[in-house]
Amino acid sequence: MADEPDRIPVVGIWYRHVLAGGDPLRLAAGDARGRWQRSPVVGALYLADTPDTAWAEFYRAAAELEVPPGKLLPRDLWRYQVSLDAVADLSSNQALAAVRLSPPLPDSGDWPSFQAVGEHLALGGAQGVLWRSAARPANLCVCVFAVAVSTLTPLDRERIDTPPAPPRGMRT
Repeated sequence: MADEPDRIPVVGIWYRHVLAGGDPLRLAAGDARGRWQRSPVVGALYLADTPDTAWAEFYRAAAELEVPPGKLLPRDLWRYQVSLDAVADLSSNQALAAVRLSPPLPDSGDWPSFQAVGEHLALGGAQGVLWRSAARPANLCVCVFAVAVSTLTPLDRERIDTPPAPPRGMRT
């Protein structure tokens, strides 16, 4: 990798939706993959800075899968207390360019290059990656690698039975 990104603390309240009744700390199994990792290599959870950002990512995924959002419900929107010390900060275009990445697109077509960087960072000791949401670029997401999931504290959840209105500032 060209330059290693700064590692920063990420502390505060973050959000994630899971299938209703699901374990809020469960890692995806099998060959699941996300923007920054593939489950067989590195496990992870993905969190958003606001409920609207979590829902924007939900709508982005539903659009890419060509599944009506209502078919993916009910879901629980969880609120987490996050206290991480060493998260790779890739939240700026300059930091992305330093590791030879472009700003993320709102589909999985560009994931392989992001996964290579994320897996390198995870294997190098980073607790996660902070970046601008592809579905809502004014906001942030954090990928928390499996090694740090035990530091997350699920606080409470809201069950969602009908799709919420698509958030403002969203792109799919």
